[in-house]
Amino acid sequence: MSLVRSFEVNVAPKLVVVLDRIINELVTFQLTLSGADSDVPLQSLTYGLAQGPIGMEVSSGGLLTWTPTDAQGASTNKVLVKLSDRILSVTNSLTVMVKP
Repeated sequence: MSLVRSFEVNVAPKLVVVLDRIINELVTFQLTLSGADSDVPLQSLTYGLAQGPIGMEVSSGGLLTWTPTDAQGASTNKVLVKLSDRILSVTNSLTVMVKP
C-alpha cells in the first residue's frame, strides 16, 4: 500500500489593475481595491500601501483613502498598492494627479 501526499503550492494573489486618476485637492478620494487568490484552502488576503504620498492610507480590507492638502495640489503621485496572502504578495502601481 502506498501513500500519496498532495501538497498545495502557494500561488501569489492577483490584484486588479487600477487606472490612473485625476483628483482635486482638499477633496477626499476613495478607491476600493480588488483582488483574489486561487489557493485551496482559501487564505486571508490583506491589502496595503507600499508607496504613496503623505496622508494616503489603505485599509487591510482594500479601501484606499486620501485627502490631498493644499500643498499637495498640482502634483503627480506614484502609488504602489500591495495584496498579500501572508506568504506571497503582488503589487500594482497607479498615478494619482492632483488638480489645484
